[in-house]
Amino acid sequence: MSDYEVNIRAGKPRPRRRGAGRRPECTFPCAFCEGTGKDPESSFISTKPCRACKGKGTITENVNCNNLIECNFCKGRGRDPDSSLISTELCRVCKGKGKIKK
Repeated sequence: MSDYEVNIRAGKPRPRRRGAGRRPECTFPCAFCEGTGKDPESSFISTKPCRACKGKGTITENVNCNNLIECNFCKGRGRDPDSSLISTELCRVCKGKGKIKK
Protein backbone atom coordinates (compact mmCIF):
# COMPACT_ATOMS: atom_id res chain seq x y z
CA MET A 1 0.00 0.00 0.00
CA SER A 2 1.08 3.54 -0.58
CA ASP A 3 0.72 6.54 1.62
CA TYR A 4 -1.28 9.53 0.39
CA GLU A 5 -0.59 13.07 1.32
CA VAL A 6 -3.51 15.45 1.29
CA ASN A 7 -3.05 19.19 1.41
CA ILE A 8 -6.17 21.17 2.16
CA ARG A 9 -6.02 24.92 2.05
CA ALA A 10 -8.53 26.73 4.16
CA GLY A 11 -9.26 30.23 3.01
CA LYS A 12 -11.53 32.94 4.22
CA PRO A 13 -15.02 32.76 2.80
CA ARG A 14 -15.85 35.77 0.66
CA PRO A 15 -18.76 37.82 1.90
CA ARG A 16 -21.60 37.99 -0.62
CA ARG A 17 -23.08 41.33 -1.39
CA ARG A 18 -26.81 41.63 -1.07
CA GLY A 19 -28.49 41.67 -4.41
CA ALA A 20 -25.37 40.45 -6.18
CA GLY A 21 -26.32 38.75 -9.40
CA ARG A 22 -29.84 40.12 -9.44
CA ARG A 23 -31.07 41.89 -12.51
CA PRO A 24 -33.11 45.05 -12.20
CA GLU A 25 -36.79 44.61 -13.00
CA CYS A 26 -39.46 47.02 -14.12
CA THR A 27 -43.16 46.09 -14.07
CA PHE A 28 -45.77 48.20 -15.84
CA PRO A 29 -49.36 47.78 -17.12
CA CYS A 30 -49.76 46.10 -20.51
CA ALA A 31 -50.57 48.69 -23.17
CA PHE A 32 -52.23 46.26 -25.58
CA CYS A 33 -54.96 45.02 -23.21
CA GLU A 34 -54.85 48.15 -21.00
CA GLY A 35 -54.06 46.02 -17.95
CA THR A 36 -57.10 43.72 -18.17
CA GLY A 37 -55.17 40.61 -19.23
CA LYS A 38 -57.83 39.84 -21.86
CA ASP A 39 -57.28 39.88 -25.60
CA PRO A 40 -59.10 42.91 -27.06
CA GLU A 41 -60.39 40.71 -29.93
CA SER A 42 -62.11 38.18 -27.69
CA SER A 43 -65.87 38.32 -27.19
CA PHE A 44 -67.75 38.55 -23.91
CA ILE A 45 -68.57 34.85 -24.06
CA SER A 46 -65.15 33.49 -24.96
CA THR A 47 -62.28 35.40 -23.40
CA LYS A 48 -58.73 34.69 -24.50
CA PRO A 49 -55.63 35.82 -22.63
CA CYS A 50 -53.82 38.87 -23.98
CA ARG A 51 -51.14 38.04 -26.55
CA ALA A 52 -48.70 40.64 -25.24
CA CYS A 53 -48.78 39.95 -21.48
CA LYS A 54 -50.06 36.32 -21.62
CA GLY A 55 -53.10 37.24 -19.48
CA LYS A 56 -51.20 38.80 -16.57
CA GLY A 57 -52.19 42.41 -17.23
CA THR A 58 -48.64 43.55 -16.48
CA ILE A 59 -45.31 43.23 -18.23
CA THR A 60 -41.98 42.78 -16.49
CA GLU A 61 -38.76 43.76 -18.24
CA ASN A 62 -35.29 42.91 -16.96
CA VAL A 63 -34.10 46.52 -17.12
CA ASN A 64 -34.15 49.54 -14.88
CA CYS A 65 -37.40 51.52 -15.28
CA ASN A 66 -35.38 54.63 -16.14
CA ASN A 67 -34.10 52.83 -19.25
CA LEU A 68 -37.58 52.41 -20.76
CA ILE A 69 -39.33 54.98 -22.93
CA GLU A 70 -42.70 55.13 -24.66
CA CYS A 71 -42.72 53.41 -28.05
CA ASN A 72 -42.66 56.11 -30.74
CA PHE A 73 -44.17 53.84 -33.39
CA CYS A 74 -47.45 53.09 -31.60
CA LYS A 75 -47.35 56.11 -29.24
CA GLY A 76 -47.48 53.80 -26.23
CA ARG A 77 -50.75 52.08 -27.23
CA GLY A 78 -49.21 48.68 -28.01
CA ARG A 79 -51.21 48.38 -31.24
CA ASP A 80 -49.95 48.54 -34.81
CA PRO A 81 -50.91 52.00 -36.12
CA ASP A 82 -50.77 50.83 -39.76
CA SER A 83 -53.47 48.14 -39.37
CA SER A 84 -56.75 50.04 -38.98
CA LEU A 85 -58.53 52.53 -36.75
CA ILE A 86 -59.50 49.79 -34.29
CA SER A 87 -56.29 47.82 -34.48
CA THR A 88 -56.07 44.35 -32.98
CA GLU A 89 -52.52 43.67 -34.19
CA LEU A 90 -49.58 43.94 -31.82
CA CYS A 91 -47.17 46.78 -32.48
CA ARG A 92 -44.24 45.57 -34.58
CA VAL A 93 -41.71 47.54 -32.56
CA CYS A 94 -42.69 47.04 -28.90
CA LYS A 95 -44.68 43.79 -29.37
CA GLY A 96 -47.70 45.23 -27.53
CA LYS A 97 -45.81 46.41 -24.46
CA GLY A 98 -46.07 50.12 -25.19
CA LYS A 99 -42.50 50.71 -24.00
CA ILE A 100 -39.07 50.05 -25.45
CA LYS A 101 -35.51 50.21 -24.15
CA LYS A 102 -33.64 53.47 -24.67
